[in-house]
Amino acid sequence: MKRLHVHVAVDDLAQSRAFYATLFGAEPSVVENDYAKWMLDDPKVNFAISARGRAGGIDHLGIQVESADELAEITNRLKAAEARIATEDKAPCCYAISDKTWAADPQGVRWESFLTYGQITTYGEGTSAAVHAAVEPKAAAACCAPAAQETAPARVAACSLSGDALTGRLDEIARLNAASLKSARRSGDRVDLVYDLGVAEAVEDLVARERQCCGALGFDVARDDDGMHVTVTVPETLSADADAILGVFAAPEPPKASACCGAAAAQPSPAPAKVSACCG
Repeated sequence: MKRLHVHVAVDDLAQSRAFYATLFGAEPSVVENDYAKWMLDDPKVNFAISARGRAGGIDHLGIQVESADELAEITNRLKAAEARIATEDKAPCCYAISDKTWAADPQGVRWESFLTYGQITTYGEGTSAAVHAAVEPKAAAACCAPAAQETAPARVAACSLSGDALTGRLDEIARLNAASLKSARRSGDRVDLVYDLGVAEAVEDLVARERQCCGALGFDVARDDDGMHVTVTVPETLSADADAILGVFAAPEPPKASACCGAAAAQPSPAPAKVSACCG
């Protein structure tokens, strides 16, 4: 049996908790200092609130499932609806570990379909900005994604590009993704991207140039009936900065700043972001 999920961002957790406990006639089943959740049977809903500095209101909607088959069923429906989707395995978020499929409806409302394995004692790192950005650019500041940082662009020496060349490469990746990226699946320190077959030559050319300027990263390319598959892998030495590196490759718009490869140094504000993935 599937369960509707609603997540609301609030300013005052205690005040909102008291309101919803009265509305639902029940206390939440999970209570933390920044989060509360009701697992209700009437109505059948997973209703959560969080106070983590986000704008108040509906953060996202979703469907909680009870099996991997149900999650696959919903994912296939989203594909049939031609939604841009992004998936995650064992994502730590909202005091739980879950496999997830994210999508956005035509109005930009984000939907999270998920299968939860168990609870954790911390809020968790949340869904990566790379995954959110692959679904909807505005989603990168949502409750389950790291808050956007308006900082001066960072320069990382591992990338051989700089200045206009770097800016142009970031724009090229963003345009290609906005037009032809079908899905992005993040798993640990790698992201698996699937592009339309119609841009196969453009993808192969881009990857060849990325290998030249971003030698620290791994790039694998394959082609099948589903499309062009590109896997970008971050080495263990850079794993602490994997979110920032992989975010560039999955995002439909250029990042404003990236400090991704552990050797970042602040640059004057006009300088473009430089990333060890060269684009990552």
